[in-house]
Amino acid sequence: MRSELAERVLRVFGIETAPEDSRPFRSEEDGKPYDVWRLTWPDRAAVLKRTSPEERAVYETFFGRGGGPVPEIAGFAEFEGQPYLLMEYVEGETLSHCTREKLVPALDALIGIQERWWNDTDPERARVGYDFTTCLAHREKRLPYMGALADAYRAYLEAFRALPRTLCNDDMLPFNVIVSGNRAVILDWEYGGILPWPCALARLLAFGEDPEDGKAAGEGPLFVMSDHDREFALEYYYRRLISKKGVSREEYRRIMELFLFKEYSEWTYCVNSGGEKREDYEKYYGKALRLARALGRPADGPEN
Repeated sequence: MRSELAERVLRVFGIETAPEDSRPFRSEEDGKPYDVWRLTWPDRAAVLKRTSPEERAVYETFFGRGGGPVPEIAGFAEFEGQPYLLMEYVEGETLSHCTREKLVPALDALIGIQERWWNDTDPERARVGYDFTTCLAHREKRLPYMGALADAYRAYLEAFRALPRTLCNDDMLPFNVIVSGNRAVILDWEYGGILPWPCALARLLAFGEDPEDGKAAGEGPLFVMSDHDREFALEYYYRRLISKKGVSREEYRRIMELFLFKEYSEWTYCVNSGGEKREDYEKYYGKALRLARALGRPADGPEN
């Protein structure tokens, strides 16, 4: 399969030899193609992506051309007013179907990034990408729509404002992590920036489900992660990073419950702000409600 657009963009990068194949990747969520292409030549492969100024800034500021658990960057270019990124194609598997063997390198990659940029106070880096001020504003606007979850959501916002910050990918869903042997790379940094430390881990762990879930309907969950692996990840991250920052295990678990609660509460915001009540709503609303109660923040008002 050949993409005329991808091949025209490649010429802006100075690559005149057309790839044998330039097919777009397809979304794991709905199977639709999007503006990221796998390019293959007889002797190599690469990835071309339509990107954003924010993602480019994150790569250039924090990773250079691949300094860290990200793909090596060949370069950036602009075509018809749109920025594009040309980078290494990493052969491997995503964390969408989690195994312990894939989970450990992924956690090590995240921990390495966050240790390096822990409590970074440089004012220029603080403004790069999805910065704290922008991210907080997006979260604060959800509060009026939280209904019975509002009290717990206020507690989450308090923690968000107060916690130490480090480099996070705020969209670190399992399909944005590729593992190849002992190497893990983290993709899609449009929502990367200096943010409170739990953001990335909570995003990674929140939505994995038992592989048997959904089979009665003829399909399994989008993200597979056992409770044992989630518990392993929480403990591993604590021992390797957070325990060294003077945070007790009890406080760490409370903080992670707040940030996992936030992930589940997104469905409440989407529905109460006028969105469609998707089939996952009841499931994730129930998870958010249980965490709110576990945190000692009882629901105030009707449950739905």
